[in-house]
Amino acid sequence: MYEIISNVQYDSNYKAYAHTDASGNIKDYFYRSLFGTSYSSPKLRSIKGLALSRGANMANGIAYATANGSGWHIGSWSQFSLIRTLLVLISKSTDSQTSFGNGNFQGAVYLTTGTLSNAGQFYGYTSENQQVKCFHVEGLWGDSAERLAGHFNSSGNRYVKMTPEGQGYFANAVTGYTNLGAMTVSGQSGVYITNMTCNEYGLFPATSSGGSSSTYFCDMYTYWANSTFTAYQAGGCTTTTAGSTPKGGVFFVSFSIGVSSGHEQIGYSLSYV
Repeated sequence: MYEIISNVQYDSNYKAYAHTDASGNIKDYFYRSLFGTSYSSPKLRSIKGLALSRGANMANGIAYATANGSGWHIGSWSQFSLIRTLLVLISKSTDSQTSFGNGNFQGAVYLTTGTLSNAGQFYGYTSENQQVKCFHVEGLWGDSAERLAGHFNSSGNRYVKMTPEGQGYFANAVTGYTNLGAMTVSGQSGVYITNMTCNEYGLFPATSSGGSSSTYFCDMYTYWANSTFTAYQAGGCTTTTAGSTPKGGVFFVSFSIGVSSGHEQIGYSLSYV
């Protein structure tokens, strides 16, 4: 499979999804929160030295992010997909944890934000109780999983929306989304990703048999909830018990919790186009 990126529109097939704003304008930059977010009513904030905010359902997570003003939102599927592609390009590897650091996977112990604020753009450890940092973003995997806008599972079908154009990103509806059809994965809970389907909307787990934490895509695909309307969760999360196997790095995928529910292992980032 191939993922091709360019800093200009090479031809009409190239789309700057991650950099497109709600009016359809292509911006030079999009921004992400440096740290995991904390809740200070009524907003999600990215501030050093605070406890992570976890457990909000998707509607509340979006409301807390957009309370910062026009242009603010939670992180999107298209933005995360671009970052993931760049990490593979930089490392020449699909094993993000070996390449950049394991992240915090100690048993349900969440770190205070900003532990790597004095470190460089990329920083990590082989231990499983410290943060990882990529493109200045702390905790891209580890700690709580990040629920993203623009990618839903509903009754086994995948729906994606790559930009906030039109009516924006919804918390519990697929209006304006592209239906990619059924994308079921064999072995639905706690399995390693061995193959991906690749199309213009990104990489999607296709099979999960015979993989491991050091082969193929090196990360787990967990808890496919076909009967529930669920949002994409990225970046791994802490295990519930100390010493359990880390679920994964930048390719970790979960559709474990319905959008109307929250969970202590689910959080949100901030983004601004």
